[in-house]
Amino acid sequence: MRRLKLKNQDVLLLCVLALDQITKLVIVMWAHQGWRGTRVTSFLNLTYVQNTGVSFGLLKDLNALHPHFLSFLTLFIAFGFYLWCQKARTFALRHGLVLIVGGALGNILDRFCRLGVVDFIDFHLKNWHFPAFNIADIAITSGALLLLYDTFFLRKGS
Repeated sequence: MRRLKLKNQDVLLLCVLALDQITKLVIVMWAHQGWRGTRVTSFLNLTYVQNTGVSFGLLKDLNALHPHFLSFLTLFIAFGFYLWCQKARTFALRHGLVLIVGGALGNILDRFCRLGVVDFIDFHLKNWHFPAFNIADIAITSGALLLLYDTFFLRKGS
């Protein structure tokens, strides 16, 4: 019997996906028990938001007409990024792409299983609130920053 050998980037992808889904599951369970949110610091709350749109709740109407269109499109793009990461030569590019894929898969799972993405991290300054987000969004943003770093700093001399 052959043993499955995972690459570092595959382990990272699975860790992002697991952490994202576990945190969302906990938040959903709390919300179903009547939990309405928790103040963590003067600028951070944990809350429960069901986002049926895209980033920051945009395009909710498109998602209502074709609930899985965005999921299939995102899945197609994520698959392309995953193939790209297999050929990436730098750590930043490879792991940036994997973070994006892991985050995208986390949000895709939400769209298929919950018909919307669970967001729960709420940063705010007095009465201004940044749109709520989740671990998948953090992974996607971190991955995008690694791609920018790879593009503008690591490849600058090449």
